[in-house]
Amino acid sequence: TNALKCFVFLFCYLEKCFSLDDCQQLAKTIVYDVAKTGEHLCINHASKVEVFNSDAYIQNNPYLSLYCFPILRHEQCVAVIYLENNQKANTFIPQQLNWLHFIQLEIG
Repeated sequence: TNALKCFVFLFCYLEKCFSLDDCQQLAKTIVYDVAKTGEHLCINHASKVEVFNSDAYIQNNPYLSLYCFPILRHEQCVAVIYLENNQKANTFIPQQLNWLHFIQLEIG
């Protein structure tokens, strides 16, 4: 298993879209939360965040570090970028991720 993972989820408005429900390789609750709120989420020890404890992926990866952020177009979430390190806590430091905000603005 790789320590670092990156997923990009593009949301569409068609009836048949990709569903995260069958995906077992990431913390789905994080992706859904970011898509719903439109807010960045940086978690450096996911198993210690009570609101996400019910996610089976987080339960199985106790040292999970995550950084997830939305791509917004006209104030609507059109994609979510999901970065994780499942072998080490405290991987992502918000001050070091400022370059991702530039990408977010350019894509959106």
